[in-house]
Amino acid sequence: MKNRHILNLVVIIILWLSVSAILSKRAALNRIDARTGTPNGEWVQYLDKNLLVLPDSLSYTYIRYITYDKGEILGTVKYFYKNRMLYFESAMKSVSPDVIADGKVGYFYEDGTLMQEQEYVDGYLEGLASYYDKSGTLTRKGLWKRNVQRGHWTYYLSNGKIASEGIKDNGNRNGEWKEYFDNGGYSIGSYMDDLRNGVWSYFDSKERSTSKGEWTLGKKSGTWTYFDTLGVITMTGRMEDGKKSGIWKDIVENGSYSEGNYLNDLRSGEWSFYDSEGKKIQKGNYLKGRENGIWQTYDKSGILIKELTYADGILDGLASYYDKDGKITSNGVWSKGKQTGKWATYLSDGKVISEGIRNEGIKTGAWTENFEDGGYAAGDYFEDKREGLWIYYDAQKRRTTSGEWSHGKKTGTWNYFDSLGVSITMGVMQEGKKTGLWTETDKAGERGVGNYTDDLRSGEWNFYNAAGQLTQKGSYINGKEDGNWFVFNEKGNVLGRAVFKDGVLLK
Repeated sequence: MKNRHILNLVVIIILWLSVSAILSKRAALNRIDARTGTPNGEWVQYLDKNLLVLPDSLSYTYIRYITYDKGEILGTVKYFYKNRMLYFESAMKSVSPDVIADGKVGYFYEDGTLMQEQEYVDGYLEGLASYYDKSGTLTRKGLWKRNVQRGHWTYYLSNGKIASEGIKDNGNRNGEWKEYFDNGGYSIGSYMDDLRNGVWSYFDSKERSTSKGEWTLGKKSGTWTYFDTLGVITMTGRMEDGKKSGIWKDIVENGSYSEGNYLNDLRSGEWSFYDSEGKKIQKGNYLKGRENGIWQTYDKSGILIKELTYADGILDGLASYYDKDGKITSNGVWSKGKQTGKWATYLSDGKVISEGIRNEGIKTGAWTENFEDGGYAAGDYFEDKREGLWIYYDAQKRRTTSGEWSHGKKTGTWNYFDSLGVSITMGVMQEGKKTGLWTETDKAGERGVGNYTDDLRSGEWNFYNAAGQLTQKGSYINGKEDGNWFVFNEKGNVLGRAVFKDGVLLK
């Protein structure tokens, strides 16, 4: 029990000594000399983000350490972040009421990486200053004169290459500057009070001119000209208040070009397009940079081959297409960029090849399709594919063929008719190919009966004359005669035999 009392007494003494030391240290900081009324000894101050002194340490951004001797600052003044990493330190002539640094100063990020290096003379920025990003890469450097940027300044890209360089006066870019691009190209021109002013020239990485034009107080103005790699003009026109305005000529690499008006940087009014020989191949109007109204396209001989209607840059309205002789080949209506309503295509003599309804560019419903010999076919489309029963007619409107389509492929039973409407050929189609038993009759009335597999004759076939008598029979493999073939007389007796192999007569 006695030992425990002794132990408690020792603990109390240690705590008292510790508290006394802390109180003593605090009392030793931020002291004012009683005789002179000036700060003396070590001072610790808490600062806001603007380096202004705070009355307490409840919410602060930086900490400042100063040593005074009868009001005079001794050594350097140090500024730290909350994490106690050094922000910067400098010789100081004063920190109150004004901070007056003197000599070279290095500033650091919170992780200790160098942020900037600059020099002060009696509190003014003077001489060369360098600035770095958080990776330690130099971003810019230049000269200061009494807190104002003056003289040569250089800015750098993230890869360490120069981004721009030139003269600053009163903190602004003035006079000639050179600016570099990531692709190795660059531009040269003048600034006035931090705004581009006067002629600027642009070059690629091989010192070839790419463009040239004027700036007025930071905006493009006057004539601007653009060049290709051979120095040939590709585009030229006027700029007003930083925007294309008036007549412009745009030239592409193959020598073809377009010419028309710009208004507020957008194509406006009639534009004409020419091929490399200077022949007009297209013309039409723009409204606020988008095609509007009727547009016409021509071939090299000047014949109209296409006439389309646009609204706000989208095909909308009547469209007509022509052949090389200027005769119409098709016409119809576009609606919001898709073919809609009745469409028709034509032969060179003006006769209709096909006509029907399109819905959002897709054939749908009843269509009629005409042939050059005067015949035609009629049936339905679904999702741009023939569907259901289609019937085919000759020039005298006599039925020649009928059959079903499914998803654009022939299917089911198909019949072919003679001029009297009698079915002379019939069989089954599957996935667009003849399959199974077929009966086929030629113009002389001779008839063949047999099977198809994938559109090729297969297995045994029998052939009959117009009177219905068997005249020959034999087998097919993959559409070619194979094996024994027999020929019969009118009484049905064998007249002769032939042997085939893969369609070739052996004997």
